Amino acid sequence: QNLAGCAKMRLPSASRQAIPLSRLALVTVLCISLLSLILSIAPLHSQHPGGRLHFPGQISDRHGLGPIEPDPHLLSDRAAIFAGAEADHRLALATARLRRRLMSAAAEAGALRVNAQTSQAAFSRLLAAARYPAVFRSAALSPPGPDTGADLNNATVRSMRRRVRAMLRSAWRAYWRYARGANELRPIGGAPAGPGAGDADLLGGAARLGASAIDSLDSLWMAGLTEEFSAAAEWTLNELSFDQDATVSVFEMNIRFLGGLLSAYFLTGDRRFVAKATGLASRLLPAFATPSGLPRSLVNLRTGAAADHPWAPFGCSVLAEAGSLQLEFSLLSELTGDRVYADAARRARHAIGMAPRPYGGLYPNFVHSGRPDKLAVQEASLGSLGDSFYEYLLKEWLRTNGTDTESCRLFLDAARAIEHGGLLRRSTGSGKFLYLAPLKDGRPVDNRMEHLACFAGGLFALAANATPSCAAGGRQLDSERTRRRWLSIGVELTRTCREAYRRSAVGLGPEAFEFDNNVEAVAIRPEDKTHMLRPETVESYFHLWRITGDQRYRDWAWETVEALERYSRIVSTGGFAILSDVYSARPPVGDLQPSYFLAETLKYLYLIFSDRDYFSSAQWVFNTEGHPLPVRQT
Repeated sequence: QNLAGCAKMRLPSASRQAIPLSRLALVTVLCISLLSLILSIAPLHSQHPGGRLHFPGQISDRHGLGPIEPDPHLLSDRAAIFAGAEADHRLALATARLRRRLMSAAAEAGALRVNAQTSQAAFSRLLAAARYPAVFRSAALSPPGPDTGADLNNATVRSMRRRVRAMLRSAWRAYWRYARGANELRPIGGAPAGPGAGDADLLGGAARLGASAIDSLDSLWMAGLTEEFSAAAEWTLNELSFDQDATVSVFEMNIRFLGGLLSAYFLTGDRRFVAKATGLASRLLPAFATPSGLPRSLVNLRTGAAADHPWAPFGCSVLAEAGSLQLEFSLLSELTGDRVYADAARRARHAIGMAPRPYGGLYPNFVHSGRPDKLAVQEASLGSLGDSFYEYLLKEWLRTNGTDTESCRLFLDAARAIEHGGLLRRSTGSGKFLYLAPLKDGRPVDNRMEHLACFAGGLFALAANATPSCAAGGRQLDSERTRRRWLSIGVELTRTCREAYRRSAVGLGPEAFEFDNNVEAVAIRPEDKTHMLRPETVESYFHLWRITGDQRYRDWAWETVEALERYSRIVSTGGFAILSDVYSARPPVGDLQPSYFLAETLKYLYLIFSDRDYFSSAQWVFNTEGHPLPVRQT
């Protein structure tokens, strides 16, 4: 515009011709210079910090004085400016197109990931339904009524079942009211059981992991306690977190928590229980990082730091703990399609199989996690250190419907060792009771049987009733001769444990009892006189009632129900407490209601007064915490 204004300057007509041509040229040059200055300084200065326009191919000083601003009136400079602007424009367009493509690809990947997860979950459900068809047909997605079953046409049995159901409801409500979210209950004080009480130190000390809530899930479902079950399930799925700085027992977390969560899944069909179980199992896996694959006994749920029990021989795993993982870990792998869990449990079992067995083929109670082929301690028992290992050999074979032949072979060897290796003995008194006592260095430690070993009556009865066929070493598990012998052992061992109950003052058995001189099935040591609300004796009643139909097992179970109500129930809170001395007519009580009382003791009592086909052994196997897991059908 300035140039145009200069070009159109109007001068007086009188003087227009008098202006020399040189002066006109000078004015023109001045106007052009002014225009160049405006274009190069004002607009271009605003386009770049520091007053310089940055563009590709900046022109050098024509006089050798360094970079200068481009001259827009030079064709070469103008072309460079236009080329730079065009390149910037193309770059902006390409960047925008790339950004749109990346956003589209991210959205597509997210959709594919969701579809893959959905497809995997659907596949897992289909796979589970294919492997466990009988379970998915028989277990409706709502609990049964409390009075269903042909057996309950009998009004007396129906009344007994209702009474056990009321006990379960009372024990659960006491826990829920006074210790919701804690592991176990103090029923006298109406408070959570803290560190040092019961199994608290194996369940993270003060950690709020809700052992009683998870242990109760299937018991509440079986008894038709829908309100209580819904509360326990909602807390487990929505409030429970395993991301806690808590050191726990791998064994206890497996049998109580994994078993309870997997059982709840098969009863409800709610896949969230499987997700919860998978998260927990992954936190237990660091314990298996040993040279042999034998897990360390303890693991921190958050950090994965693993350790052995401080009371165990250095570097040793406990037989009952390391060998009682196969049921739950294998089932979890079958549900998720991830072999890591089953492989971990199988590797541990294989390492135990390498352990030397110097006397009678019995497995040692302690196995060295670094050198499983090296004998650590020459101890063996079916009590607290060895019990569930032998149980899981049989039950994993049953759960897999006879396909896990290694379990069958190991169980056959173990059963023969139990019979002939010195664990099984007979008292010399008038009762001639058959019992199980521990060995050390190949010799009997004492003539004392633990209450924990009372599960063996049911174990031998289950083995006698097993339907799959397994041949190992020329022996058949399903031979009639073997069946009769094992059933007889089961019956006799259960009679012995019941005798320990009968000879107490309250009708409840002690923690351990002895057979020496004129003493038979009676506790001698003060620490053995306690009753811990344990399930093992009623568990054997349950299996023998189911297998034989003999009424005496129901009668003995009813004696236990009445004794628990009379001596163990705490009226003020509704909970049930352990007893300190079963030989006292007014036994002192201890302030603890263990989670296994809800998971096992009350469950087995309830099932004894249920129809014999309810949760039948053809479709279910109970883990060592009493949680029903389905038998694989295909």
